[in-house]
Amino acid sequence: MREKKNLKGEKLYINEDLTRLNQEVFRSVRLKRKDLIQSTWTNEGSIKYRDYHDHVHTLHFSNFKYWLELPWP
Repeated sequence: MREKKNLKGEKLYINEDLTRLNQEVFRSVRLKRKDLIQSTWTNEGSIKYRDYHDHVHTLHFSNFKYWLELPWP
């Protein structure tokens, strides 16, 4: 996983093995609020995102329900 940064610009992607719940929340964060979120990623199972003010947020389990219940665009 540490070496995946060397693949930047290639058409090959390496993703973490996430639980089904984490996959759903990650997808929700990435796609449901594109107006607020600049980028999303995972790190050791944690879901993180950067907003357009360049603040990095780590999603906590207590916030999962909020993201899952947001409507799809």
